[in-house]
Amino acid sequence: MRWGRGDAGYSLVEVLIAFAVMALVLGALIPGQARLGEAAIRAEERLLVLTALLAATASRNVGTATVGGTELRLARQHAEGVDLLRALAEGGGKLALPEGYRVRPVSGLVDLNAADLALRQILFDLLELGPEAERTYVAFRRNARLARLDDLAALAGLDPPRRMLLRQVSTTNSGAPGVDSDAAPEALRAAIGLRGDAAAAPTSGTVLRLERGTIPVGEIDAAEGSSRVVTLH
Repeated sequence: MRWGRGDAGYSLVEVLIAFAVMALVLGALIPGQARLGEAAIRAEERLLVLTALLAATASRNVGTATVGGTELRLARQHAEGVDLLRALAEGGGKLALPEGYRVRPVSGLVDLNAADLALRQILFDLLELGPEAERTYVAFRRNARLARLDDLAALAGLDPPRRMLLRQVSTTNSGAPGVDSDAAPEALRAAIGLRGDAAAAPTSGTVLRLERGTIPVGEIDAAEGSSRVVTLH
């Protein structure tokens, strides 16, 4: 909370003291018990209004500081992830990662462009997408490939929790019709287990994903030593 001087050159403490003095002066100048009581009530009302304004301002300042701090922390995490992703690409995947980060092949993720019908249905069921969302997806794929995971999120109108789940279990870069269930995230592996071998695919280490916890940062193509960043989330 800031107690400094405002634009008019007065601090909040000075204003409160001034109102208190005004109340005392009015009480001394106005004759009669009724007039004195009326002045005291008015002064008290003004002080109550100031107190309410002070509380609202303090609450707003604390809220703004909290939001600003959260945004700053997320921005720093994003910048750190981007730097690590680029360093991985430049170093051919050889880099000591800070705690909380990991790299894994995207062969355990559903490719939104290459997945076969059975695997795509598993994904859509996991995301709780209905027939209308699937028709929209199929119509889009007739003319273009999905460049980013957020393309499907926008087409299907996913809410934030399902958008995050999509990012955790999907990719646009594996090029495989199935997934390697051993490399799949737990949620996807459980869904695949209910459908037998419908989504089986060999492991591929060509494209690697950098993750911070369960949050994807981006992916690199590590084929033949010519590493490059192919996706940045």
